[in-house]
Amino acid sequence: MHLLRAACIPLLLLCHAPVMAEAAVTPGKTGAAALDINSPDGLIRAVAQKLLDRIKADRKVLINNPDKLFAMVDEVVLPHFDFPLMARLVLGEQWTAANDKQQQRFLEGFKSLLVKTYGNALLQYSNETITFRPAQLGSKPGRASVASLIQSAGAAPVPMEYRMRKLDDQWLIYDVVVDGISLVTNYRGTYAAEIQRDGLESLIKKLEQQTTG
Repeated sequence: MHLLRAACIPLLLLCHAPVMAEAAVTPGKTGAAALDINSPDGLIRAVAQKLLDRIKADRKVLINNPDKLFAMVDEVVLPHFDFPLMARLVLGEQWTAANDKQQQRFLEGFKSLLVKTYGNALLQYSNETITFRPAQLGSKPGRASVASLIQSAGAAPVPMEYRMRKLDDQWLIYDVVVDGISLVTNYRGTYAAEIQRDGLESLIKKLEQQTTG
């Protein structure tokens, strides 16, 4: 399973699957506005509820119009990801070596990659059950993690963890760990190899081609 796609599953499953957790998201019983978006786990549930509401209302349109699907992901999900930090972590030392224009192009290309991957994954999962655990505060101020366990029929459960930080009084996701594999670390290794082989500019152009094609 593609790691970036797998990283989207915990929110995706709330659109299709029963949820077992305190203050669980359940269609028709609680709205996103009623959830505590000031807590890390409350925010994730609120985003999931908003996705559920939009998909229920516009499913046929979203299935038949990928641009509207991607626009919904961009509007509902991406504001809760800390892309500047993710871009810096993914590129590592190459971030400081890049000029301002390259940094911005990489950030936008990586963000667009997430939009398309998330959007395409959004319609592919069903019949799973997810359990959210209460948020755990990190050792550093303003850091937290939200763990979840995803169970599919006939398959081993998959543990996932959202790593978050608080920025300007808002909790943002900066990494997702899928079955012990960090999205940021995985992409850092992949991109580092590509940069070493072909250079940073080549990687950025490849991202731009992938996300505009």
